[in-house]
Amino acid sequence: MRKIFNLEKIERGEDNIDFYVENIRISFIFFPFKNIEKIEIFQGIKRVSDYDIFLNKIYAAGRRVDPKDPIDCAFLYKIYRWDKNKIEKDFEKKFPNQSYKIFLGALLNFDYYPSLPTWIKEELITLL
Repeated sequence: MRKIFNLEKIERGEDNIDFYVENIRISFIFFPFKNIEKIEIFQGIKRVSDYDIFLNKIYAAGRRVDPKDPIDCAFLYKIYRWDKNKIEKDFEKKFPNQSYKIFLGALLNFDYYPSLPTWIKEELITLL
C-alpha cells in the first residue's frame, strides 16, 4: 500500500487492518470461512453468491453494530425467501461453533438500530 498510496494512518485490529488514504478508510479483514455456494463469475469478475453474502451479514451483525447489515439482510431475504431451516443449518456449517440463534438475535435487536425503516424490521422478524 505504501508503494502505491500516501498513507495517512494505519490501524491494526484483532482480525483486520485499516489504511487511510485521502480521508478514506480501506479495510482488509481476515475472514477464514468457506462459502456454502460456489463463487460466481459475472462478466469476468468473481463474486460470492447472494446467499453467502446474506449469511455473512448475519455473522457481521453479531460482531458489530452497523445498520447496513440489517438493511442488506432484509433486502436479500425479501427477494429470495430462503428456507429458514436451511439458513440456520448453513450458518452453523459455515461458521463452526457459532450459534445461529445468538447471531440472529443480534441482528433482530432493533434497539441498536432505532432509525431502521419499518419494512426492514417486519421483513427480518419473519426469520424467526
